[in-house]
Amino acid sequence: MRYSSVFLVVMSLCFAAVVAATASGALLPDKTYGADADGTTVSLKKGEALRVSLPENPSTGYSWDLSLSDGLYLVSDRYVADDTGIRRVGAGGIHTWDIRATGIGTQQINAVYRRPWEANVAPEKTFTLNVRVTGGGGLRSSDNDGRWRLPQMFRFSLDKFPPAMLMVN
Repeated sequence: MRYSSVFLVVMSLCFAAVVAATASGALLPDKTYGADADGTTVSLKKGEALRVSLPENPSTGYSWDLSLSDGLYLVSDRYVADDTGIRRVGAGGIHTWDIRATGIGTQQINAVYRRPWEANVAPEKTFTLNVRVTGGGGLRSSDNDGRWRLPQMFRFSLDKFPPAMLMVN
């Protein structure tokens, strides 16, 4: 009896850790694409994620402006300056986006590298990544809001329990 209680506690903690990691976006993408992937096509299953990392130097006024098609969801967006040991004026860094596939079909990631205040000037650089999204399984997100949901077989409702089990004094 004691071992079954310990097993249930351990399994509950594991389940809670997976749910917490999923909700916080801590499940990292397996695939990372850089500037060398410009113009290529990659494949993902619905619910999987990818990472795009591009060099950026905001001290020059240039930055990446990212746009996603409707079947892609931006999970995180961050810039990290190069670690040169000392802070140098004008040093660049890497801009990284984590993106999750939420819609099946051909999706696209587009980015332009420009100074935001220069409206009628051609961008310094462009980046395009085509994403072919197929059906997936496991943890998945809603097409509407990008939030994570467990597969239907793991969901439960309290209305399935007899009322006597739900009563609390």
